[in-house]
Amino acid sequence: MLVNMKKALLGVFKEEDGATALEYAILVVLIAIAMSVGAALFGNALLSMFNQTGNTVDTLGPGAIGG
Repeated sequence: MLVNMKKALLGVFKEEDGATALEYAILVVLIAIAMSVGAALFGNALLSMFNQTGNTVDTLGPGAIGG
């Protein structure tokens, strides 16, 4: 049974007819992992930057931006 599964998996990876659903699934998982890691690493810094920008806009008032 294990030999048959190994042959099936090797057959999937040897196909060169284009991207298979498995390859797309792997890409989706890798992109999701990258986005999660990016959010974890840069989330607080980005939140701080947007809060700082919002506070600056509030401090300047409505007439300061072309109004």
